[in-house]
Amino acid sequence: MKILLFILVFLTALVSCKPICSPPYIEYKASNCCLDVNNNKICDSDEKKQSAPVQTPLGKAVNQVLPEINDTEFPARTFALIKFEKFLNNLSKVDYDFQTEESNSTRGLELQNRRESLVRSDNSNKAFVLHVLSQPRLSNATEFASFVSSPVWDAWHYYINDTMFHWTYRPLLESELASLLPGYSFDKYVGKDSTWIDYDVYENPIYTSLGTVFEYRLETTIYDQYGYMQGNWQDPVLLYKVPCTNDMVVYLRPKVGIDFGSLVQLNQKKAVVEENFAREIAGRRQQMISEAEAVMRFCGIKKSMFSGYQFESFEQHEHLVENDRVFYKLLYNYSLNIGLLLKDAGPKDMYKIQSLNITFAQLDKNKGLGFTHISAKVFFQSLGSYVEYRDIQIFGGTLQTGVPVSRYDSQSSKVMFDVNSTIVVRPYMGFADSYEADRIYLGEGLNKQVSDFLRR
Repeated sequence: MKILLFILVFLTALVSCKPICSPPYIEYKASNCCLDVNNNKICDSDEKKQSAPVQTPLGKAVNQVLPEINDTEFPARTFALIKFEKFLNNLSKVDYDFQTEESNSTRGLELQNRRESLVRSDNSNKAFVLHVLSQPRLSNATEFASFVSSPVWDAWHYYINDTMFHWTYRPLLESELASLLPGYSFDKYVGKDSTWIDYDVYENPIYTSLGTVFEYRLETTIYDQYGYMQGNWQDPVLLYKVPCTNDMVVYLRPKVGIDFGSLVQLNQKKAVVEENFAREIAGRRQQMISEAEAVMRFCGIKKSMFSGYQFESFEQHEHLVENDRVFYKLLYNYSLNIGLLLKDAGPKDMYKIQSLNITFAQLDKNKGLGFTHISAKVFFQSLGSYVEYRDIQIFGGTLQTGVPVSRYDSQSSKVMFDVNSTIVVRPYMGFADSYEADRIYLGEGLNKQVSDFLRR
């Protein structure tokens, strides 16, 4: 009994010696208190740095836990491109040969002076493209996003026939068409005479186990005036922009080209078409992400390099149209000059043409004509009156950009005009004296005062 009483007295003494930690203090180990102002049961002195808002590369504020160790820098490229070529071939199990515009293989690229280059696999689909920069300037996630994000990213030109866009323009309103081409039916313009194109870009960040890649999709789809799909204007582009090193980005595409035209039934509305597009892409996405992660692993990319960053999606939608009559009237670039020699017609201040020389030159190769016939309608205007001279064929054959072609005409004519007249030369594609409906007029033509030629 005495022993039991002794134990109780001893325990009571221990309890009475234990310190009492009153708020805002807590006991963090035996006989020790620490400050815990926010009452989260963690000593304030032991807490990590608090979350702080940071600005992402695309301007969206998020909360980022500041890392204790700085592990955000993209690695420098320490491997030769020929080694990377072998890695990609092993990854795809296809023996691609990689080449640039300047060289037939990356072996040549290693030897030449550094400059920005797109190195691609030799298959028509360009399954792998290495975007090698002239200088290391992708040191972190911010700079990577700034470089590859749309609409700034311009390497999309590499995957399409860029020159075809030179022939397109925004659709005209009925009033604009009437002002530009009087007498041209708006129904024909929106119907069989034109190709109507929906230009759609979709870009989304994909957060993988090793970092962020961008999924980019470009579609140029032909629709009729009622909104039903009629086919693809150009092959769709689907690719993944993958970070690699501070001087290189890798673009991955599915090994088999996606023919979206085979995935949809023609004459379907756009909502159905887009649903089919999205379904097909979703079925391929995981395989592409796996390849992207393999690339990042080879390059040394880590998820910590993207910690705290969120990237925004991007979309761009435009309606474009191809129509020869409007294009050549509105956008075709050429020069036109005339030499005019006059003679007296008999009555005072009345004249006839003794000779006429017309010089025509195509100025823009990207929007130029090849084999064609160029003619001109020549007439005189004065105080509302209209006197037609004749149609003259200037040239027939293949036009060379920047090389003038001329036609000298001295055919006798009874056409008379007064000194206040304006000579008008309107060039068009087609044979001289062809039907008006068959002519495609080029620009505004040329107007000159007859009096200007009398002073010479």
